[in-house]
Amino acid sequence: MKEFIKLIKNIFSKEPFEQDITIRFSLSLEQIIFIILALAGVMYIFLK
Repeated sequence: MKEFIKLIKNIFSKEPFEQDITIRFSLSLEQIIFIILALAGVMYIFLK
């Protein structure tokens, strides 16, 4: 779980941010859905 949170933080703390956004928006639908579900899960854990 800690590795997963670290991965999420790495996704959002990239230095070339515009470039990172372009990469994220060019993801496939499955990956986008997975990221949304993952973020929802993390939010649920932190707001519990």
